[in-house]
Amino acid sequence: MYGKELTLADLEKVARKLKWCVPALTDAYVIGSGAVAALHPELPGELRFSVDFDFVPQNLPILYFDSMLVDRFIGADSEFRDTELVYADYATPDTVRCTPPGWKERAHQIILPEGLVLHVLDVCDVAYNKL
Repeated sequence: MYGKELTLADLEKVARKLKWCVPALTDAYVIGSGAVAALHPELPGELRFSVDFDFVPQNLPILYFDSMLVDRFIGADSEFRDTELVYADYATPDTVRCTPPGWKERAHQIILPEGLVLHVLDVCDVAYNKL
């Protein structure tokens, strides 16, 4: 069974590999249960268990070639997933179209030295999207 109790370190590792796959990416939203797990280590492990981090690029469109690189190197069927027990899902902006007003302002920012800024959805916005 794949997946694990996700941490902030897992998010950073996957995000660095995402930046390697898509060098032009400078900003991305992190949505879904992986976002909650990464920001809330105080939660019980079973609530932080997931298989992926969902990324929505902010500064550029999702291009076919970029998607193929992400899928190949850090996607659901990648060697990365086999060794790290987590993968990246490169999601479209439509994924957040029903998020409640103000969600961008509530997002938590993580700045990686590689030049990638992550905007991690607040737990309430993730819960709203899940419903």
